[in-house]
Amino acid sequence: MNNINLVGFHGGILGYDLETSSLKCYRDGIPIGIYEVLFDGKNIFIQLNDSKKYIFFLENKFSLTDNLQEVNLIVHHHGYHLNIKIENKYLSCRSDLNIVNGSDKPLGWEEFYLKFNDYVDTTEKFHYSDLFEYNKLTQPKSIEKNIWLYWDSNPPPLINKIVKKLENLNPGYEITLINKDNIRDYTEYDLFKDDMNPTFRSDLLRLILLYNYGGFWIDASTLTNTSINNITGLNQYNQTHYELIGFYRKCHFIHDLPCVESWFLGSPKGSFIIGKWLEVLLEALYSSPEALLEKLKQDINFEKIKNTYSEGSFLYFLAYLCQQKVFIDYKQYMSIQAFCADYSAFYFKDRHGWSNPDRYINLLFSRENEIIFLPKIIKFTKGDRDLFEKIRAEKRFKTYSYLGNYI
Repeated sequence: MNNINLVGFHGGILGYDLETSSLKCYRDGIPIGIYEVLFDGKNIFIQLNDSKKYIFFLENKFSLTDNLQEVNLIVHHHGYHLNIKIENKYLSCRSDLNIVNGSDKPLGWEEFYLKFNDYVDTTEKFHYSDLFEYNKLTQPKSIEKNIWLYWDSNPPPLINKIVKKLENLNPGYEITLINKDNIRDYTEYDLFKDDMNPTFRSDLLRLILLYNYGGFWIDASTLTNTSINNITGLNQYNQTHYELIGFYRKCHFIHDLPCVESWFLGSPKGSFIIGKWLEVLLEALYSSPEALLEKLKQDINFEKIKNTYSEGSFLYFLAYLCQQKVFIDYKQYMSIQAFCADYSAFYFKDRHGWSNPDRYINLLFSRENEIIFLPKIIKFTKGDRDLFEKIRAEKRFKTYSYLGNYI
């Protein structure tokens, strides 16, 4: 089945086929398949089956099978209109998220085609720009359909909305939010010692879960705009040709291997890379993070291990130092696929500045602003979350904006 992102125009449907990486135009209805539309910050799924009946899924997975007669997503100069015909009655939903040129009249067909082509082409090309692939496996491995998240205390509304969206985008996956109350159900290690650093606890937990159960670890403050399989390129059998899937930043790419970001990690159960990484990091649990750091400093390859991190940040980035040691010591066994976060998860931060999140957070909170490029995944830092909560508390947001849907 095709998986197509759809936009309609003057009663027709313009789709981007992710399997063939091509634009398709359907003026007389759409072919059998499953389709996905990003509308008002929500992912809407439409399925046309062999009986020529539509199935319409919103975020709550509510389905209409027999009564849904027509679906049109139409672009006007003021935004999107989604028209749904049920039993000869039309329901109309409007979004002011605008990807057109803001003129007083709708774009012409060719002009809109080019505009949408640029939008989709940018999204796909950016996501795969500077894709790092190392030591591709001959035989694919299946990644378990688990998504792991962690939030120490009672999660705020933002985190609950993120988890809910993950559930809607990833049917068939088991999504588990780990906290201090249920953590002992998944590991025998005591990760709640009074003096344990929360960052160190989280770093250990993600490796323990991935090694023992497999799947994907995603930091709870990560926004996803499509499915995990679409982000990572997994096939319909959840197979990969790599032991580790993740993201990297160009500024932390030196020597032959990148430093893979720990906020998004995917691996099969029992992964060699994850196992060795966990083995090194566990030394800090039995002694102390400071003791492990001193041991790493004695390593003959420490100049490579430390990557671009400064002396004062070594303890904070201890998990990354351990990762780099494993990458160097066992390089011949490494099998890694890493997407460049500069073009996806950190796109807005790199474009608008890391030290001042106001510009891009306000952009995502305002429906009047034009969002030409929406990455498949967006990583929120603590500063981003703090600003989000401030804007939410002061009610300085548009309800139908991208981030407004997380309120």
